[in-house]
Amino acid sequence: MKVVLKSAEAADKPNVRGWLRRDTVYLVLAVESSGTSATAYRIESEDNRTPALFETDLFSIVDNRVSSCWVVVKDENCPLQFMPAAWNEDDFWDRFFDGDADARRAYEEVIQTMRAEMSEQVI
Repeated sequence: MKVVLKSAEAADKPNVRGWLRRDTVYLVLAVESSGTSATAYRIESEDNRTPALFETDLFSIVDNRVSSCWVVVKDENCPLQFMPAAWNEDDFWDRFFDGDADARRAYEEVIQTMRAEMSEQVI
């Protein structure tokens, strides 16, 4: 799935400014809903390519194909998520941001697969 910021106003929001650019197509890595806040896309940011969460309302979908890596997850922490199966561990993002080599490797492997899938032409 690929998205683009809807407007200059969206690109100028404090939680977006410096992280994403207008008129840039982004690969959605996951879709997450906490139940207490807005549904968010996990997207690699322009800032050190950090996978961060951004509210879905800020974006337009430009490619609605989803990755074959995605699974649907529903648990007590998040009512609904679409994410790569390899990242479906309670502490995955903590380990990733702490620099854990296995988490980083799992992240990179999934990203490569997703990029390859999204670069394929739809017939």
